Amino acid sequence: MKPEDVLFCRQLEKLHEDCDYGDIVSLLSPLATCHVTLEQLQDTDIGRVLHRLVRSCPNTGVQRHAKALLSCWRKRHTQRLKLRSSDDVTSCLVHAGSESTGGADEEALQKQDSTSETHTSAIREKCVELLASAVDPEGSEENPTLARNIESHVYSLHKSNVTRYKSCVRSKVANLRNPKCAHLRRTLLAGTLAPEAFAAMSAAEMAGPELRRLRDVYTAEAIDEHQLPRGVEGTPTRRLRCRRCRGADCRVSQVSRGTLFLPDAMTFVTCSACGQQWYQSGWVCF
Repeated sequence: MKPEDVLFCRQLEKLHEDCDYGDIVSLLSPLATCHVTLEQLQDTDIGRVLHRLVRSCPNTGVQRHAKALLSCWRKRHTQRLKLRSSDDVTSCLVHAGSESTGGADEEALQKQDSTSETHTSAIREKCVELLASAVDPEGSEENPTLARNIESHVYSLHKSNVTRYKSCVRSKVANLRNPKCAHLRRTLLAGTLAPEAFAAMSAAEMAGPELRRLRDVYTAEAIDEHQLPRGVEGTPTRRLRCRRCRGADCRVSQVSRGTLFLPDAMTFVTCSACGQQWYQSGWVCF
């Protein structure tokens, strides 16, 4: 391999950065006829450049040429040298490729981590401001410290999930600003409610007496609506099948509709298993 051929690696890197894949193929073709020694592979960056093309080049033709060159050089030195020499060639090529990708990956991760930390710090500062304005709209000097303590405990609970952290802060701010939950602000400012305990409270625990009473009423109504009928009246029969649960344990009953309707009685069927009801007119379900 001539010295000018070794300079191809710099040209290959430049063309790869410029995405000029046509010229890369024209530069790789003469390398197939060059005699590359083990010392040249160790002293130059040709192995690293080819490994980088194989791993990151989107052009399949360039990847195929680079793979062919690496395979040819590895095979040539394996045939001419002993097993130890072949191991040196393989380790040289692999080490060159790992250095090229490892340095780039490490730099990208460091840049990404710094950007993420800056973004997270900005979000946390905004959450502290929202909590401080919710705890005391007048803006006392002690409230920023109290708000920062609350935010710190919330972040420690949900630091692995930013979405849940934001949702928790929004819930705290909304409950602090709610006039029906005035006891939260009062107990926080009085010191009877610790910031750590407030940060771990759920929405049900932060609710005031009126909201808790309404929640109990709605829960009881929902249970009553979904509760199965008890003591179904009517004549039991197993000649009809329920369309919902496909059970045959049903009861038939009649309800008088008065003299203005014909017929004067309507026949109802009720399923004893699921409570489904339907009537006689074409056996239509309610």
